[in-house]
Amino acid sequence: MIMELQQGVLLQGGKYRVEKKLAQGGFGITYLGWQVALNREIVIKEFFMKEYCNRDAGASGVSVGSEGSRELVARFRQKFLKEAQTIASMDDPRIIRIYDIFEENGTAYYVMEYVNGGSLKDLVMRHGALPERDALNYLHQIAGALSYIHARKVLHLDVKPSNVLLRENGNIVLIDFGISKRYDEQGYQTSSTPVGLSKGYAPLEQYLQGGMEMFHPCTDIYSLCATGYFMLTGNQPPEAALVNEEGLPPFPSFVSSATATAIRCGMTPRAKDRPQTVKDFLLLLDGVSESIQKTPFENTGRSATPPPPPPIPQVSGVSHAQKKEKSSPVWLAVAIPLQIVFLALFTTMARDMSIDYDTLPLTLFYAGCSFGFYPLLLRLCRRKMAVVCWILTALFVINTFLLLMWNGSLVLPYVVLSVGFGANAIFAWGRKLGNW
Repeated sequence: MIMELQQGVLLQGGKYRVEKKLAQGGFGITYLGWQVALNREIVIKEFFMKEYCNRDAGASGVSVGSEGSRELVARFRQKFLKEAQTIASMDDPRIIRIYDIFEENGTAYYVMEYVNGGSLKDLVMRHGALPERDALNYLHQIAGALSYIHARKVLHLDVKPSNVLLRENGNIVLIDFGISKRYDEQGYQTSSTPVGLSKGYAPLEQYLQGGMEMFHPCTDIYSLCATGYFMLTGNQPPEAALVNEEGLPPFPSFVSSATATAIRCGMTPRAKDRPQTVKDFLLLLDGVSESIQKTPFENTGRSATPPPPPPIPQVSGVSHAQKKEKSSPVWLAVAIPLQIVFLALFTTMARDMSIDYDTLPLTLFYAGCSFGFYPLLLRLCRRKMAVVCWILTALFVINTFLLLMWNGSLVLPYVVLSVGFGANAIFAWGRKLGNW
């Protein structure tokens, strides 16, 4: 049975044209479309409960199979329209924009902006687990979107990687408010339609009848943290019941303990044991190493645009070096003493050689070059620590060989150059194999 509209179908008297189906869920079909007057791509979402709705081949109209199902379908159709109105009332760049809402073909539609950067799920499926810095950037952006909707007494209830789209500049867009709920000022739900769930991202209370009658932002926080778990591990989070029995599986070694602790806390099975607001969760997450740059968001409803994340490497997994992308002060604390030690050793080795101290300016120049070579090489090699380690080791070996073979007056500059390469090589290997 053909359920979707066919390519080329016109809606609203030719205002919109259907191009192709993008996705279909239990309550609707999403199409890539074209807005004819404005000459731009758009997304059209059609209300279509696949268990109860029918469409004849070649037709656009939607019918409901049985009389008994019509009341149920009508209820969810009204919820679909309210979903669109809820999104349309929001003005935040991290929330999908609604352009139009209308009823046609015996069903309802709304028209949204088209975001062409794919989803977080697509990103992780292509590249594997994300570097911690990137995952935290996305977590802060999603948290900002949730803070905005929570301030308006709305719970999303379906935060997951496939519902987070990416703009070309790396900023996120939260979509699919299909099972969201609005609450009144006292925190009571304003509708009693059943709540759906996504396994692995829904907490225990979403499985319970009446579990979402009251406004509890910690439900979305669980889903936010489950999304973070997926970004950092590349794996689907276990279902809430399994988390309750066995806890979360371990995180990869490159994930800092502070980040892992924050996510575990946000995925605590009992709702009352989780952070109760987005602000509380961000305060917990901000215990992450100061070397990781984060973009804070305030619970004010005002837009805040984070910087785009750095390019994603074209390989699966993440190296230890990607966790600490900025040069640490530890580099100075380790490299300087190492240079002093190496200088003493090589000076002892070279005491019987002919040293012309008129080469002091060149010596100082070489010292500066070798000392600054590590951070320069780290950038040139795109922070691939293994490449940096082997290059520095090779330079040290070659330069030391030349030093031992040299009998001229330039031996002092070569001594200093070997000192620099040796100290930098030891530090680079220490960062790669240890935790310097």
